[in-house]
Amino acid sequence: MDWNFELTEQAALALYARQYRQNKASARLLRALCVITGAVAVWIAVQAGQKMTRPGYFYDEFDPVGGVVYAVLAALLLALTLWLLWRSRLQGIAASALRWQKKRGASPLGQWRVHLDEEKLLTVRAGLQESSDPSVVQKVEQYPEGLLVYLHAGAKVMAMPASAFEGPEAMKTAAAEFERCAALAKARLFERTAQQLAEGQSEQALPPCPPLPQGETRMFAVPVVLRPEEVFPAFYAANRRLNPIGKGRLALLWALLVASVLEAAAAVAGGEAALAVAMAAMAAVVALVLGGRSPAAQRSMLKRQLEGEQTQRLATPGWVVLGQNGFTATSGALCSYRPYSCVNAVVQDENYIFLRFEGNMITAVPKRGFESPEQARQAFEFLRQKLSEQKSGR
Repeated sequence: MDWNFELTEQAALALYARQYRQNKASARLLRALCVITGAVAVWIAVQAGQKMTRPGYFYDEFDPVGGVVYAVLAALLLALTLWLLWRSRLQGIAASALRWQKKRGASPLGQWRVHLDEEKLLTVRAGLQESSDPSVVQKVEQYPEGLLVYLHAGAKVMAMPASAFEGPEAMKTAAAEFERCAALAKARLFERTAQQLAEGQSEQALPPCPPLPQGETRMFAVPVVLRPEEVFPAFYAANRRLNPIGKGRLALLWALLVASVLEAAAAVAGGEAALAVAMAAMAAVVALVLGGRSPAAQRSMLKRQLEGEQTQRLATPGWVVLGQNGFTATSGALCSYRPYSCVNAVVQDENYIFLRFEGNMITAVPKRGFESPEQARQAFEFLRQKLSEQKSGR
């Protein structure tokens, strides 16, 4: 099956908004924060009014300076509430997702060509071409606005608008074909693995080194051979270095949690039930955010992403060939060429060089594949230079 279509910003926003309408967690969390900050803003505003006008329930003396301070704080909290309310709209969340993709060099907008059969999934967009086994398809979601095809354990999402199909029945047929081809490809992947184990082969054979596109100059070529038991430690190390949790943000969250708990305890002791409930709710939301950013939660999420055929695919031997303008990556049936403009981060540890590209796609290159540690160092410096040139616009 073949599809040729243009994904416009309007179509992409409509698809993403529908996606977030089905998965309401993000909007609900933002709206919960709206309610909490709004309640605290009203409570502080009432205190400010009493401080600046007359004694009341909260204060028994006139304090214009404190009233002004409280009024400013209430205004800031009210502005934060309105901003969160605006961001919690489905269109607002969808626009944020699209901006994030553009920032990471993974904008889905433009002219697309997609080919699918039982052996191959080929996508071509804006000079980027990727050919892979259909087993990279994780799931397909069908909406009136189009299809969302999740690839590489959800690290990449392909949006196909309704205009790419002749009608609702054609869209339904396409979704079923994606699922059928993916199931067949995954079955073949596990069958090959089982056959290798039965034959006593511990590792698959390394394929020939692929050529770069015509006009490219090869700088480095390194085999990528990961053992199945090595996949999770490698990609966990990559996730920690490429997606670090900001220490400043964590410190702020912990300060908010401690302050909310202390304020809730003080409100309970003072008999202020409304404030106690608001502070307890804020503490719960902050604790939820902190829990999602904990190392244990990150490990659990990564294990879910790497289970099953994803680990088998990443353990398939391949190559990374670095050229002057881009790099070719292969792994089994996967073969792609990407210019360095798609790369948004390059880091390393003692064992691997990690590249992040097109949003949150990651390639782990074992340093043991280089001819020497010096060559690995040169390759890393070369990639850092290319990334620096891209960021500076050269």
